[in-house]
Amino acid sequence: MDINQSTADGQCDILQRLCEQGGIGSISDNPGVCDISSYIQLVHGDLHTGELIETTKRSCSIKANPVCRLQYVVFVMGLFHYLMACGDATW
Repeated sequence: MDINQSTADGQCDILQRLCEQGGIGSISDNPGVCDISSYIQLVHGDLHTGELIETTKRSCSIKANPVCRLQYVVFVMGLFHYLMACGDATW
């Protein structure tokens, strides 16, 4: 995928492309996909990735469909950044 990851639009494009490749999404938008409205998708990354995902979720909040609002996306801090925060707290 040739997508700029450092923008909120890029993060939205990445999530959409991953859903397209996996054949998951909203049945109302694409009848041939598996419905994920009752599931979550964990997305790992650094803090900037989390901020971009939250920005994308806020900008999609007016859409009627929960899948289009990205309600299934849950951001989880990456292991490296978690260990860095733990090390910083220890020191």
